[in-house]
Amino acid sequence: MNLRPYLTRRNILYAVAGVFLLTLIYLGIRPDTISVEAAPVVRGAFEETITEDGVTRIREKFTILA
Repeated sequence: MNLRPYLTRRNILYAVAGVFLLTLIYLGIRPDTISVEAAPVVRGAFEETITEDGVTRIREKFTILA
């Protein structure tokens, strides 16, 4: 009496082929890598100035009364 009829050589081969096929599909559709700039982290004061014009957009206006 065979307690595991699903563990045949053919079914194992199908499972391995399916995993291989899914791996190929994943490798084909994943996004490309993005180049980044890396720098060492140092301890110290941080100062940076931004000189750009800014615009504020308010969608909802509220009036608060006491």
